[in-house]
Amino acid sequence: MSKTILIADDDTLITQLFHLGCEQSERNLTVISANNGTTAISQIEEKSPDVVVLDLRMPQGDGFSVLEFMQSHNLSIPVVVLTNSLTEENYARCQKYGVKECLIKHEMKLDGIVDRVCACMTC
Repeated sequence: MSKTILIADDDTLITQLFHLGCEQSERNLTVISANNGTTAISQIEEKSPDVVVLDLRMPQGDGFSVLEFMQSHNLSIPVVVLTNSLTEENYARCQKYGVKECLIKHEMKLDGIVDRVCACMTC
């Protein structure tokens, strides 16, 4: 059975690489994407993904607005934050929202990101 991953990031290169990484992983994954917070919320409502990969800094609603939406609607979808702006304050806020994992983009290899995301939804 296919698992659906929503990647919400305004960096199209990151999104494209994540799509490629999921294809190359030979897992049965469907990847959908959003380039801003508003679209991410719409995708969550419409597609009910199995996991959300979320950047914190995006236009039209940042990652925290997506997390707030999910919390206010009692959605228990696992979230992996993938960002380059992981301060101690941001990390604490992510923990408050129940984020499963926080990854720093420039410190991770693509296959490592895919593996960690899949681990959060037990691929």
